Amino acid sequence: MPVLLLFAARAILPRLGLRRLHEMKITTKRKIGFAILTLAAIVAVWVALLAASARRPDCLVTVSIIVITNDASGTRQATFRLANAGGHAVTIITSFRLENRSGKWRTNLVPARTMTISTNLIGDLPFRSQSKRLGPTESFEVTLSLPFDDQGWRASFGYLESRSELQDALHDLSKLTTKIGLTKKRNRQEGLVTAYTGWTDE
Repeated sequence: MPVLLLFAARAILPRLGLRRLHEMKITTKRKIGFAILTLAAIVAVWVALLAASARRPDCLVTVSIIVITNDASGTRQATFRLANAGGHAVTIITSFRLENRSGKWRTNLVPARTMTISTNLIGDLPFRSQSKRLGPTESFEVTLSLPFDDQGWRASFGYLESRSELQDALHDLSKLTTKIGLTKKRNRQEGLVTAYTGWTDE
């Protein structure tokens, strides 16, 4: 009887070992397949994000004139809307500029904390802080005096892109993939950018 058990064990054990080896191979293949699918999914998501960002600029502020009125002193005032039309947050800096055609100003109506240089009036926006941050799709309105009689004029406002750490990482990755030729170079606005209204007489 012990001899029969020994022969049976010798016959069964190799089969068990082969089965175990076969199962290990299947498990390894499954793990490799899962890793490949995961990597493909990550690449697909990354490509989709790049495509979406290509359709929408990272950094863009639009400015529009909402209404022009007169205050109690008869000075014209314009209310502007500044809107973040980009995919990243932006920081609106405090200074603004008004530009007219003639360079003539009603000096007695020029607001405090402003200065005129030829056809330009430069001043500070009425912020409580040193700047104003706008997230994507956010906007704000500001009213400024127009101390001149020209019908042709425009306004401009400066802003900076404000990226999160993740957006900084994606920005660096995008520059790397552009450098090695995986993606096309995009026109990016770096540093201080200016948003303009159109000339009101055009």
